[in-house]
Amino acid sequence: MNRTDPTAPSPDLVEEDARGGVHNLVTRGFLPPSVDVTPAFTHGTSVIQNSRVKIYDRASQPVKSMPYTNPSGFNMASLKFDMSTPPATSTPSPVAAVVSGGDVSKMVVTPIDISFDAPLSSHPPVEQPKGGATGGDDTNGGDSSTIHNLRRNVEKIRGYNELLDTYSLHQFIIRKGKTLSDTPEFISFQRTTEDLWGSVSTSIQELEAMLTSYSVPLAYVDGQKLMKIAAMDATTRGTTELLSCILNMDEVSSLMRRPGQRYKGSQGPDLAVVLIQSVWRMFLTKKRLKNHHGNEDAAVIQRIYRSYRCFSQLQQRLKLVREADLRIWDAQMQRFRANWDTMKMQRRVVVHVPSFASDDRTRLKMDNFSIRQNLQMARMCAIADPNVDIIYISPFELSPDIQRYQVRLLQLGGITDPQTRIRMLHPENVDRFPEHFSLTTLLLYSPHCLKKIKRFVRGKNAYIVTGNVGPEDKRLAIALQIPLLGMDPDKALLYGTRSGGKRIFMAADVNIPMGAHDIYDEDELIQSLSKLIAADVDQNEWLVKAYPSKVLSHVRANVFIEPSGGVHITSAHDLFMSPANKHLPQCALFPQTSVPYQAIRVRVDALVITSIIGYASIDYMSFADPKTLVGGGRPRQRLWAMQVVPGLTNTAVSFVMFAFLSCSQFNPITGKCHLQVAAPPPAATSATVAPITQAQKAVETILSARPPNGAVVCGPERAYMVLDYIYHPNMATLHFSTFFNTCRLNGVSFDLQRAIGAAFILADSLTAGVMGLMCIGENDKEAFRIARQAVELIGDQVGVQALPDSLSGERLGNFPYLLAIVKRTFDLTRHIVRQVDDISFRDDDASVATYTVAIPFDFHERLSHMSAKTGKNAVCEVVQGEKTSHTQLYHVQLPSPVLKGADGSIKVTAYFTRILTPLPAAIKQSEDQLVVFHAPHVLPSPYATVTQTTRIKLPSTHIERHSTVDPVSVKGSVLTYGPYTAVPGGAPPSSANELITVHFQHNEPFLTMTSLVKEVDVSMWGRVSTEEVVDVEHTGAALAGGFSRFEYSEHDAVSASFRSFVAVLPKHAVNVYYRDQIGNITTSALSDLSNGHTELVLEARYPLFGGWKTQYYLGYSEPTASVLVHANDRFRLEGHLSTCVEHAAVDDLTLKVILPQGATNVQVTAPWLHVKITHTTRRQSFLDAGRPVVILKKTNVVPAHNDVPFTVSFDYPGQYYVYREPALVVGACFGLFVMYMALTRLWNQARQSQTKQD
Repeated sequence: MNRTDPTAPSPDLVEEDARGGVHNLVTRGFLPPSVDVTPAFTHGTSVIQNSRVKIYDRASQPVKSMPYTNPSGFNMASLKFDMSTPPATSTPSPVAAVVSGGDVSKMVVTPIDISFDAPLSSHPPVEQPKGGATGGDDTNGGDSSTIHNLRRNVEKIRGYNELLDTYSLHQFIIRKGKTLSDTPEFISFQRTTEDLWGSVSTSIQELEAMLTSYSVPLAYVDGQKLMKIAAMDATTRGTTELLSCILNMDEVSSLMRRPGQRYKGSQGPDLAVVLIQSVWRMFLTKKRLKNHHGNEDAAVIQRIYRSYRCFSQLQQRLKLVREADLRIWDAQMQRFRANWDTMKMQRRVVVHVPSFASDDRTRLKMDNFSIRQNLQMARMCAIADPNVDIIYISPFELSPDIQRYQVRLLQLGGITDPQTRIRMLHPENVDRFPEHFSLTTLLLYSPHCLKKIKRFVRGKNAYIVTGNVGPEDKRLAIALQIPLLGMDPDKALLYGTRSGGKRIFMAADVNIPMGAHDIYDEDELIQSLSKLIAADVDQNEWLVKAYPSKVLSHVRANVFIEPSGGVHITSAHDLFMSPANKHLPQCALFPQTSVPYQAIRVRVDALVITSIIGYASIDYMSFADPKTLVGGGRPRQRLWAMQVVPGLTNTAVSFVMFAFLSCSQFNPITGKCHLQVAAPPPAATSATVAPITQAQKAVETILSARPPNGAVVCGPERAYMVLDYIYHPNMATLHFSTFFNTCRLNGVSFDLQRAIGAAFILADSLTAGVMGLMCIGENDKEAFRIARQAVELIGDQVGVQALPDSLSGERLGNFPYLLAIVKRTFDLTRHIVRQVDDISFRDDDASVATYTVAIPFDFHERLSHMSAKTGKNAVCEVVQGEKTSHTQLYHVQLPSPVLKGADGSIKVTAYFTRILTPLPAAIKQSEDQLVVFHAPHVLPSPYATVTQTTRIKLPSTHIERHSTVDPVSVKGSVLTYGPYTAVPGGAPPSSANELITVHFQHNEPFLTMTSLVKEVDVSMWGRVSTEEVVDVEHTGAALAGGFSRFEYSEHDAVSASFRSFVAVLPKHAVNVYYRDQIGNITTSALSDLSNGHTELVLEARYPLFGGWKTQYYLGYSEPTASVLVHANDRFRLEGHLSTCVEHAAVDDLTLKVILPQGATNVQVTAPWLHVKITHTTRRQSFLDAGRPVVILKKTNVVPAHNDVPFTVSFDYPGQYYVYREPALVVGACFGLFVMYMALTRLWNQARQSQTKQD
């Protein structure tokens, strides 16, 4: 068929096409696809023929031959069989023709008779084809013998191949890169790897290629190992694996490592050429890359140099600008100092910028930072001076309500039209910068506001008054070209630190704390401390603390230094620190009364010498010095100057507002303020200067620091208390007018006629939740009362405790610190729990003589001891009262009643035993002991409580879990819950979900004496003997498993076990003896303590773990004269109730006091609760007729019971009564002696008379 032109005739079929086969004819188109080609395959003899299957007898199965071993050294693998038929002289048989390659079609099939050993009768005879030649018997016999020999030889060859496949090592040879495939070993290897021959063949080819490339002449390959490698993944098969198959690896590897060996192969020259070209190209590329890097480095150097040159030029320009600014600054300040005396008498403009210039870290930590900067709006009261106009810069735009309130406040002070003399501005770009930026910085970044200030002060005398001075204030003064009434910012940064303040105080010869300053690293700290220790050799102990432990008060003196050199003290306040931060003032009280005013009038010459001008405050600290005693043995009060606060502080500004509202005048000699008597009107006033009122004169005196010459201070005294920052988020819910109307209705207002009352300091609208409060009274107590009334009113309006923040969950604000009343502390550092309640109370209706304390029933069951003291450490009597539905009441009898409306305070201490529960109850020897503590989250009380706080002191910082009854905080090993506010009186204990649960680590041993029998034997013969019979148990977590001393020593005894405890014996203890029933505890030598007592250490050979018990006896004697006190015939014995072992709790205690025979009128005093006293028992012995015994029994005894001794008083006859018993003994002995002598004489006389009769 013509594939190019189908219409063309079919080509002729030639002989070559016929030889191609049927498939070729069909493919080429000679045969149509539909033709049946079956006849072509069925012509002649069929490819597959069917015949009957022969069934062999099992007995004819050939026996498996044993492997043949050749004893000779001939290699049988080289043996080959000759399969050709030997030549025959007769006519060649058909078989021979077949072997010789004859034509099968021309041969005549000759039947072959093959005989077998077994009978073949069951098989049918084989028919012989017709026309077959029939030979004689000799011919048929020869053919059968030939076939039989041939079959036998084939069977031998087949057996050899099977042996070779099974037992051969399959090691073949690769010679000159070609495998010798005709060797028997390789042929056998090929037969055995028929299933994996594809992978094996590929591995052999790779091995041949590698050997060829290195021109290796001969290599012996391990076929078995090669078969394992061929079974691996082709991607993981490498050169190393292939080389591991070579048996002569040493020769091959040495040849392959030979230099230039890889280029000796058939492709060696090509590979050498490629390598030379690659090296040359690499060299050229490397050279070009080096040149490229050099160009890049040159470009970088040029760019850096250009940047450095630009930076240097910029530095030079900035340096020139700063030098020019510095010259402008110096010129301004020099003119300001020179013209101050004239300027303060003329009309001027004061730019008030209440900025807080501090480091970013401090400003970021301050909440409501922008509002805090605006707390000094009382600066506007300076317009009381008619020559002063004010520009007040606020951190944000003031709301209309705040502006109206401030204007109204100024009008109440006598300013008729304050709007014309005050400009309230704010930086227009305040919203574009972070909130923690200082006000001065924001003002510098607000050009429109700067232009307004320049326009207002143009052509007028003006200066700037800032808050906390910083570098940006200097830039502002230069930008506005107005002098700054304040310290040089560079010096303010130095003197504002503690070290800089110490320099000033040392120059002014002011008392400062003992210490060193200007310490910058650890080495300087060590050197400074060493110098201090060497300089103060009389100081026995050195303790590094932030402040003395006996701090009495904090005082702040506000100072104004005129640019011309005048130094004046404007006011002095007592500071009250925040409970949360003892270094942060919470409120201030004027006048200060904690120290003599003359003591704080320090010499400030150093301030003038160092060119310090403007406003500043000096902080003092008053403390009790125990080293120096005054009359009555009281410690002397000392005053230390702590630091200098540069700038106009909140207390100084509050005094300006106080003087403005009260029209009072400060007396710099006494440090107090008095109302002024109305002065006569001036004779004439200038046309350009407004008349000066009393309030204006007072404020002008304060701000300008010009003391009145010859003025006489008179009139009633005034004091005030200021809370400059009250933050309560709930105040955002108050309406402006509604809040002030409520205050007015409740009496929280200001009386202009008497100059007494409360005034609010608003820094922002009430939506911010921030305000200030100033309370003015005739004295400090009245000012405090007004402040408390105002704060309680705010608490009634918005609640004492703020709601938690929606994001952080913390309760914001500082309002709860102003009303802190109750503080409860649980001390869990020992297994005896100590609860201390600091309670402040007040009754506005009647005086208080008894305060009632409530103990929940769960705690009352384990209550051991309770005591109470007043705020002046006066001991109060505690009496058990009635029971309520859920608590047991105890009444605390106050030594003296607290007057109506006065504040009182008590401290109640209670001890509880077995209140800590081990969890888990059993631990291993090396595990930590964990315990659980449960307590109500508020103190149950029959009285309504304003604020409660609970602190839990733990023995370690390891806390597994604790309740999260908000608010809760963790600081080290102290948990703090609260404050909880507005707790109603008589409230039941907390429910289960409000209980405080703390699960913590407590490795202190729980030393509990389950039974203690203490006998005190009073003898009038010079000794009072005491013996304690103790059953000791470790009531902590039980020990799980056995005890291992090796493990105990390895862990260094950190587990909750104890191997020793200390017994503190009386001062004159003698004849100490000890006995242990099991011999586990031994005693140490006696040692004297500093307080005069004797210490005895009891050491256990085996440490006591949880659940372990022991028993011992401990006794000692004391001289009777040191224990008994007598007056005439009345004797009194004082002793301790509990054991002498420290930190031991006693479950059941029995105290027996055995009095001498003849003691009468016995009286016992036991000042504890729940003590059972029995004194009717008498003890008899062979020495006496009976001695009175007093028995005291009590449960839950703790070491605190030893703080108050028990007393036993009794009457004993005259001093000679003690000799009654010895006299009786002597008389009895003498009587026996006389009787014996008499009987002896009678006996002798009787014998003599009997002898005479015989």
